[in-house]
Amino acid sequence: MKVFKFGGASLKDAENILNVVNIIQNFGEKQKLLVVVSAIGKTTNAIEDVLKKYWNNENYEQNVEILEKYHFDIAYDLMKKEAFNQEDIEELKDTFLALRLDLQHWHKHSHKEMVYDQIVSYGEIISSKIVFAVLKNKNMPLDWLDARKVIRTDATWREGRVDWEQTLRNIQYLRPVLQEKIIITQGFIGRTAEGHTTTLGREGSDYTGAIFSAALSAENQTIWKDVAGVLNADPKQFAFATLFDKLSYEESASLTYYGASVIHPKTIAPLRQAGIPLLVKSFLQPQNKGTYIGEIPNQDDLKAVILKEKQVWLAFRPTTWQYLREEEVADILTACSGLALKVNLICKGAFILNILTEDRPEKLSLLANRFSFQQEKNCILVTKMGMQDFGDLWNKSKGKVLLELKEPDFQQFVVQF
Repeated sequence: MKVFKFGGASLKDAENILNVVNIIQNFGEKQKLLVVVSAIGKTTNAIEDVLKKYWNNENYEQNVEILEKYHFDIAYDLMKKEAFNQEDIEELKDTFLALRLDLQHWHKHSHKEMVYDQIVSYGEIISSKIVFAVLKNKNMPLDWLDARKVIRTDATWREGRVDWEQTLRNIQYLRPVLQEKIIITQGFIGRTAEGHTTTLGREGSDYTGAIFSAALSAENQTIWKDVAGVLNADPKQFAFATLFDKLSYEESASLTYYGASVIHPKTIAPLRQAGIPLLVKSFLQPQNKGTYIGEIPNQDDLKAVILKEKQVWLAFRPTTWQYLREEEVADILTACSGLALKVNLICKGAFILNILTEDRPEKLSLLANRFSFQQEKNCILVTKMGMQDFGDLWNKSKGKVLLELKEPDFQQFVVQF
């Protein structure tokens, strides 16, 4: 049994969806398969735009109509290829009606983070229904699963923490289903014990795949991307970017921790614990091997350059003229953890604590209710591993360097633009 995960780029139009369906058909006819899909294209961003107007009491209906038209254009293109039918169109209409009703229902709710999860989750629901419909019309043996039925989390909105014990129990009923059918489900979403939708963090569909892989003892998990596999740098930023043929679990976890965007950071741990290999492959060239990640030795000369963008540099200082005490540092870090603010770098001096974290204004405003700090926005964390001539690879003079850490084979820069 294998788990496939397809991201938004692989589903952005009718042609790509048919390509994904072809990959599923080719593999699904030979083995048991569970398929996790993300929202189509940039749908999550589009729903976030809806929510911005929603919270500002502006007219958001036009944004919903644009989102709806985008999906229906894809659906009608699929109809032309006899991969979609009128019954599927009606199902899609019902789903958008449910989205509108939920927007009305949650309008007066004060907890924006909670409302965010209820609404943004529609992206994955819609995409999974479209992929399911196309496969159904090709007479594949299928079952559509609402991932919220089995993935249990706490109420940490936008960063739901998985209740592994309950989730593992919930997923077991899928084993006999997979003997007969391919299962199509959603990434990114879960549900609290009270029945409210949660999300697992942006780009969290990889993590969903790992949850199912671990629970079902999968042979492997494959993440299908629009790149050849895991590269040692962003090819849009660096011409030297090359493919890793193989990586150990530890190496891949390090790359994702420092900001490599090909794999969600939470993905590796459950796979490593269960001893399940991860393959990262191109949906445009499915015959190519891509990158293999598994229980193999670390490389002696791992080389990579990683940029983690949309960061903010926080400076905390004591309120009185005294050294910054460990208890104060502990309080700040505990508060960050409680808000699910990811701390990506820490630097402590006698009278200052600097933290680099993601630029999440709604969470930072809550942190500011408890602590006084200065903010430096528009920052990037640059991590260099195993490359000596860093100056030739990235011109950090383009911005203001706030912090520079150097070791022989490891360097980090916090740069503000």
